[in-house]
Amino acid sequence: MRVDPELATLVKAVINNEARYVAAYPYCGAFQPPPESGLAPSHNDWADGVIVNPPVNNQTVFECKYEIDSLCGFLKLSRSYYQATQDDSFVNDNWRAAIKQVFRVIDEQSQATFDENFNFISYYNWTGSSGSLSPRVNNHGNGEPKAYTGLVGTHHRPSDDLSTFAFLTPANAMLSVELTHLADVLDDAGQLPDVSKDAKTWSARVVDNIFAYEINGFGGRYVMDDANVPSLLSLPYLGFLDKNNPTYKATRKVLLSAGNPYFASGKTFSGTGLLTVL
Repeated sequence: MRVDPELATLVKAVINNEARYVAAYPYCGAFQPPPESGLAPSHNDWADGVIVNPPVNNQTVFECKYEIDSLCGFLKLSRSYYQATQDDSFVNDNWRAAIKQVFRVIDEQSQATFDENFNFISYYNWTGSSGSLSPRVNNHGNGEPKAYTGLVGTHHRPSDDLSTFAFLTPANAMLSVELTHLADVLDDAGQLPDVSKDAKTWSARVVDNIFAYEINGFGGRYVMDDANVPSLLSLPYLGFLDKNNPTYKATRKVLLSAGNPYFASGKTFSGTGLLTVL
């Protein structure tokens, strides 16, 4: 992008547009065209009859399935732009508001389902209602209960499948990597020192239990992988660890075997699948 200012301008505009959406709807990951495009909003049949809290405006939001990796993608695009251009002008009011919302979600979704007095805590829930194409989710759209672990919970996987347990390990690995990069960019640019400090704190906190696909903090572990990114197999690609890490190699061996319920093997092909392609 340093040698292509038009491309740099385009990417910066994408960051600014994403920041505007994240600031307004941090739990959502798919949006309608921006007003400046002149394109009309499109109808999503899979959003019909879906109950989302906090509520969303479907003229702005196309679908509101909460995935940590959607927020990680916003962070990754921002830091990749800075790394390529050394231009920190994307750090405007929209972006600051979006980053504030990212940390709000991180804080909310790291909390346990029940507080010390067994009061139920819910900041986001999503479920299909009677007659909707999207499925119902147990516990009134909140999914399986979770205990505090230091990890950040999610509702959906990168494949859009519902999570079995809230703490999706590959997504937390990606979050740890991107928060580290966020702190590095802000330190290098001399911007938002308090945000940099929070990013470093959370990056260290989410590094835990990285070899089960999902956990719930109550001892439940789901050993599988999802044919997407982030995934357990993609941890070296994400920059979370080296491909020769002994525990990663042991995990990879299990995932590329019948020990993974979504592994398939035939005469000409073998590999990981996912719930929606069984």
